[in-house]
Order: sequence, then C-alpha cells, then structure tokens
Amino acid sequence: MDFRRLRYFHAVAKAGSFSRAATEIDIAQPALSRQIKQLEDELGALLFYRDGRGVHLTPAGELLIAFADSMIDGSARVAREIRALGGAPQASLSLGVLPSLSTALLEPLVVRLHERHPGIRLNVREAMSGTMMNLLQDGKVDIAVVYEGRMPSSIVAEHLLADAVCLVRRPRQDGIASVSGAMLERLPLVMPCRNHGIRQLAETQLTARNLRLDVRFEIDSVPTMKRLVATTDLATLLTYGAVAEEVRAGELEALPLVEPALERRLALATAGVRIDAANRIVVRAVQSVVHEIAQSQHWTAPARFARAF
Repeated sequence: MDFRRLRYFHAVAKAGSFSRAATEIDIAQPALSRQIKQLEDELGALLFYRDGRGVHLTPAGELLIAFADSMIDGSARVAREIRALGGAPQASLSLGVLPSLSTALLEPLVVRLHERHPGIRLNVREAMSGTMMNLLQDGKVDIAVVYEGRMPSSIVAEHLLADAVCLVRRPRQDGIASVSGAMLERLPLVMPCRNHGIRQLAETQLTARNLRLDVRFEIDSVPTMKRLVATTDLATLLTYGAVAEEVRAGELEALPLVEPALERRLALATAGVRIDAANRIVVRAVQSVVHEIAQSQHWTAPARFARAF
C-alpha cells in the first residue's frame, strides 16, 4: 500500500471533506481525488460516501482508518526517536493530571522540564480519574496521573503514590485528632458526585459498616470544595496531597480517618503503546517530582518505581 496515499486518505477522513483536506495538506483537490480513487482501485473497495455536506467513511473506510491511525502515529513516533538520537528530544506531549494533584505537581514539573528539556512542549489537561481514562483511550492525552483500580486492558499503568484520605475542615480547637466512621456519619459534608473515586470508596466502606455519609452539597470542583470548607462548618473528604499546601499554611485541617482508614493509590498511565524518548522524559520527571513532594510534605512515600515505561 502506498504510504503517501494512506496519508491522503487519513487527511480526508479527519477533515470530512476533500476541499478542506486539500487545503490542510497543500495539494490540489483534483490531484487528491485521483490519489484516493487509485487507493480505492488498489483495495477494490469504496472508502467514502459522498454527499453535499462532505464525505463519510464506508465500512471499508472504517477498517482502514484504524490502520492508518496506527501507521501514521507510529511513523511520527519513529521520526521523533531518530531525531532524539542526535540531540535533545523535540516533541509536543499531552499530560493529564487530577485536579487534586495539579496544585502541588505542576509548578515544579514545568520548571524542571523548562530548565532541563526545553525542546519538550507540554499540554496539560485536568480531569477526574474516570474522565482521564477516556481521554487516554481516545488518544487525547499521552500520559496521565490516575487513581489505581480496574482499568481497561489497553491501559498500562505503574504505581506512583499511596495517599491517605482525610477529613478536611476549617481548623478548630476541639481536640479531635482523628475521625472514625461513626463520627463521619454525623458531619455535614460537601462532596463530589457519586461517580468520583473518593466518594465511591468512602460510601462502600461505610455501607459495609451500616453507616452513611451526610452529603449536603455535591460539587465536582476541588478548589470550590476547599474554599467552602475553609469558610463554613462543612467538611469534605480529600487526599492529604490535595490539601497539603493549605494545611501547612494553617488554612485547612486534615484529620486522618480510622475505622475505616482510607487511601487512594495514584498511578501513571499510558494507552498501552510503546512510548518514545520524550514521553519517557516526562514520565521520569513526574515520578521524580512526586517523590520529592512526598518526602518534603510528608505524604505517604511512593513504592519503588516499576519499569513499565
């Protein structure tokens, strides 16, 4: 199969129009149409349905686009790795970060990459863990920090950090040093919605003890929850890492949970494809920064890093 024609087919499929694709790849539209016709003749199948609004993939086209995605992505990765052999990696990558971790992680990570690897451009996306898994599978992020748990077989992950779940509230002088499940049941809470990992974990553990959470407000925003508990009598459940900075500043108080004690285990994940030199640099930088943060801010220490990446 002619790789140039495969790239032309890929461009038309992504653009949904011969004219738009021709403009994007800088080729005359009649020439592009001829190349696609020759590819269809070579394969003996129609690849596009054409109508007044553009083009749509036929069943044969749907099969070919999956192959084309893999081939074109692979060729770009190989080209980056070959270029990296001659010097510093030059690449644009997308990193997914949990909102609860972004405040602590991003500044030192960006500084490190900027100083040591100026050829790497990083696009950062924040999302909850479930959404992040979808972004990984859809190829919209290259690397992501997610919570460990059941993952699709296409995802490759390695352990990054075990972080304790705490009751977070406004600092009070009431002598309480830890919070049991029975105490937690009596506290008014602001929590993320039920599909959030910490909410699911807490409710599962409490239900097993015939206890329940008193959730007064549901808000899927970690910064908003932190502001609310800092200024009201509401409390919430977050990992210690999500509030370490505010705890050190005296703005929030984080009390360990007992009976049950809860923790979230963070992992560094990719979509199961072999990653190149630039990706490995970002992976190692994330691991190193997390390790340093865990030691300096007294988070639970990470396990020895595996070599999945």
